[in-house]
Amino acid sequence: MSGTLIHGNIPANQRAAASSFSWSVSETICCALVFATAFLNLVDLSGTGEMNAPNLQVTLKVLLGACCGLFGLYGAFHWPRIVYVLLSLPTGIFLSIGFIFLVSIPFSVDPLGTAVATVLYWCMLLFVISAMHVLGTKRMMHVVAAGFFSFVIGSWLAVFLLPEVGIFREVIGLDHVQMRMGGLTHPNTLAIICSFLLLMLIYFRVHERISWRFLAVPLLLTLLTLVLTLSRTSIAAFLLTAIFVNRRVLFHRNVVIIAGVGSMLLVLVLFIWSLNQDPTMYTNDFLLKFTKSGSLEELTTATGRIEIWRFAIEQIADAPWLGKGLATSKIVMAEYSGHPHNMWLNFFYSGGVFCGLLSIVLTVYLLLRVFFKPVPAVDGLVIFIFLSGVAERVVLTPIPAGPLMLLIVATAWTTFNRNKSERIDFPQNGRLG
Repeated sequence: MSGTLIHGNIPANQRAAASSFSWSVSETICCALVFATAFLNLVDLSGTGEMNAPNLQVTLKVLLGACCGLFGLYGAFHWPRIVYVLLSLPTGIFLSIGFIFLVSIPFSVDPLGTAVATVLYWCMLLFVISAMHVLGTKRMMHVVAAGFFSFVIGSWLAVFLLPEVGIFREVIGLDHVQMRMGGLTHPNTLAIICSFLLLMLIYFRVHERISWRFLAVPLLLTLLTLVLTLSRTSIAAFLLTAIFVNRRVLFHRNVVIIAGVGSMLLVLVLFIWSLNQDPTMYTNDFLLKFTKSGSLEELTTATGRIEIWRFAIEQIADAPWLGKGLATSKIVMAEYSGHPHNMWLNFFYSGGVFCGLLSIVLTVYLLLRVFFKPVPAVDGLVIFIFLSGVAERVVLTPIPAGPLMLLIVATAWTTFNRNKSERIDFPQNGRLG
């Protein structure tokens, strides 16, 4: 009998082969689940982004979430590193937030809806950490990017084949309708996904040196999609993030000197010109070009978000300790866009003051890491999440999707890569993990 016998009469080489096959199966299943989550959980043909009455798309997402949760539980019981990462900081912040959501269920405005959303949150958390262990951080980013780009392609197909779904008609005022590209979801959500994808593609080109032959078409198509969504928040956040992550190239000393001198000359010229003019007449005309309704009030109230934030704060004050419950804003804030339109207010609203404070701690930690211990692969994603989070909820949605997945990946990145020798990509000594 060839090979050393271990565990009874099964040769060691056969056990190693079986373990290798099992690991390959785990990788294949994991890739499929990551891709499906990055794609399917973004689909929202209702255009509301909410988990409304049970329908086919909601049912599929819940089933997918359950599959991801089962994979995550399998990982937690079979690979000790999963539990280690979950209990380590800063990833443990997500764990703490999850426990707060569990405690808040009985006190929620909609206990059943909050319970389902909380279970899906836990499924996402366990799955992402397990997927990072199985696929590795780099390959996981590639699979997420593939899922996002497939979603962009699907959105274009929706525009041409199902224009009543793919083209979002936004009513502005009483008699004006603006056409925006929404594709398979709301335009704002599509814009966020396009921004994430562009930042990842830029990273793939700059740091991984992937050829332009593979990236040119996805970059151009995604950029065009972002522009056609007409989402000013995401476009502005993406531009600022792109400038920040490429600051060492853009802000070379000579570039800074030229830009500084040019800016001072421009300010001087404008100052001299304004001495004999009424500048407000021209500035108002210029600012009106950035409005949809033709009124400057749209800008001074952040397109109505200030009123939404004020109402959200009132709801937080009404239930400060445990919040109103995850996934309940669609009920409480039905007349105020359905959610707080701010990432941190959304945490405070959903889980109370402790949940909100944990989200702030996570924000401070990640921003400090960006500046003092940069991680080029995810720093752009972190900056974009926080910039767009000022005006959008971004990560904490009723059914967890790609943005929450990326925030967890970005948070756990350094823990997984702190000591690569600790991470087992391939079964050793006949054991899986």
